[in-house]
Amino acid sequence: MSQKYKILIIDDDDTFREFLHHSLKKDFCVIEAENGIDGMEKAKDSDLIITDIIMPGMNGLEMITNLRSNFSNPIFVVSGSSVAPEMAFEFGANLFLQKPFNPQILKQHINSSLSKKQDGLN
Repeated sequence: MSQKYKILIIDDDDTFREFLHHSLKKDFCVIEAENGIDGMEKAKDSDLIITDIIMPGMNGLEMITNLRSNFSNPIFVVSGSSVAPEMAFEFGANLFLQKPFNPQILKQHINSSLSKKQDGLN
């Protein structure tokens, strides 16, 4: 069996983070972080990041800005805040999903992005 892709979930909401972890663990190796600072430390080992925007310490948009200087892997923003998706894209996100969303839709986007990455179309 081939090695599973590593997905980093960054969200300060424990319940949501656990929900995503449970939804993705069958197909991916899932790593968790509870804020942007912790996420920055764990990002280098991940193939794709899923992050919230509103978090203590360092919010998701600040984290994306800091990561984009040396992290080209896909970054997905999932948020229940009223932040416009365009803002997430301006900061370097590859996808924006408004909470709540169907985890199957998220998996489809993950698989699509990782297959592009594997094909060198990042």
